[in-house]
Amino acid sequence: VTERELQGLKVRMFPMLVDQGDFVDMTLHADEDFAELSTRQGIIRLLRLSLASQDKDLRKQLRLLDPVMPYAQGMVAKQVLYNDILDACYNLCMLSGDELPRTDEAFKACLDKRSELHGTLVEVIDWLKRVLPLRHKILKQMKGNTTIDRAYAYSDIKVQLSVLFDEHFITRTPWRYLKQYPRYLEGILYRLDKLQGQLQRDRLRIAEVEEISDLYQAGIKQITSPYYANEDLLHYFWLIQELRMSLFAQPLGTSEPVSNKRLRQKWNEIKLKLSL
Repeated sequence: VTERELQGLKVRMFPMLVDQGDFVDMTLHADEDFAELSTRQGIIRLLRLSLASQDKDLRKQLRLLDPVMPYAQGMVAKQVLYNDILDACYNLCMLSGDELPRTDEAFKACLDKRSELHGTLVEVIDWLKRVLPLRHKILKQMKGNTTIDRAYAYSDIKVQLSVLFDEHFITRTPWRYLKQYPRYLEGILYRLDKLQGQLQRDRLRIAEVEEISDLYQAGIKQITSPYYANEDLLHYFWLIQELRMSLFAQPLGTSEPVSNKRLRQKWNEIKLKLSL
């Protein structure tokens, strides 16, 4: 950490790596969370460059996804998705600890885990083989079945899917949250199954989610780094998904106790902590 003077003020600057594709740069940034996020991606690039031959072999294994790739229609381009899968694989296998490697010795310790990369990739591929068909099933159930009374619920579900499967979702989302995707998607299917006869109640539940989501969106607009760079904001983002489960698919359970009141209280704590 160093200090620089900007417009007469001393500002703490944090070293960070920047992934440039074929190489990695080093620079400074005033936001510690952003610097940490960028450095993680930079280290992933260095790991992949250091294991170029094995990386090529891993990419060949991605053909195991061919049977379910038609279910990824409408998401990111295939090669972008494949590259993100490999990045996520290295991150999960070699950088799962709290501290990123900051020394040659620590970096070499990460490389020593290379034998575990294949097993990690298979785990990620198996996960995708489960979630992509579920996503497709949801979209198929809504297709051609839109009536005016269902349109509001369908619109909300499409927004939820776009959030869950946004660009680079695999690299932006820690594995502990990605593992919840099957439950979230099953929750949407449960909601669709029970929708008829509960349309008014469904709309009221959407309003509850939107109340919390609006607070969150207004808050993250005040920060310069992405929400997923900050652990508190990232966890709250996924608490909103748990709130959806409690409102629309309660029998499927939640990962922790959630309610509109709990999330409002939690948000007030985060606002105070981050000075939002």
